[in-house]
Amino acid sequence: MNDLHVVLGAKGGVGLHVANLLNQQGLPFITVQRSKSPIGLPGIEADLLDAHQAARALEGATHVYLCTGLTYQHK
Repeated sequence: MNDLHVVLGAKGGVGLHVANLLNQQGLPFITVQRSKSPIGLPGIEADLLDAHQAARALEGATHVYLCTGLTYQHK
């Protein structure tokens, strides 16, 4: 089985730390954030309040780290 770790909310302090740990351990991962950021890690943009974007972000994931903040505003 090919593992894929997905870090949701990777721009925040916790998510960035989790992503850096995965990177240091050489594990396959992607980061997911609402907007592009220069964090220098493999990632995609997705609005997790949009079901289609959230599903696309999680495709192939075997491990998911929910590190989003509580400041999401509903549309």
